[in-house]
Amino acid sequence: MLGEGAPAADLEATRHAYGLDLPLGQQYINYWKGVLHGDLGTSLRYNQSVSKLLAQRYPYTLQLTLAALGGRDPAFDPAGVHSALHRNHRDDRLISVVSLFGLVVSQTSRWGRS
Repeated sequence: MLGEGAPAADLEATRHAYGLDLPLGQQYINYWKGVLHGDLGTSLRYNQSVSKLLAQRYPYTLQLTLAALGGRDPAFDPAGVHSALHRNHRDDRLISVVSLFGLVVSQTSRWGRS
């Protein structure tokens, strides 16, 4: 963050700013107090509240999750359960090959539409 050649005063100021000069037990307590109050700290990369960053990005994550769930075929769920219950048997390997083939076909069919 500061670099290898940073002055000792800068290192000490940074440790104090992030509470790293406190005993480890106190750092842990401070962390959980913050979490319980919705304060997840400040992002080192964006210099913004982590809670605010999560709140901004969560709707997009939820949209992607719902799109992925909506794009699947529930008819294949029993095959997945059967495969999980019969690991490394002939049926499991057949289901795995068919699934992989389906993924390959769906991906290669998109190449022409780019």
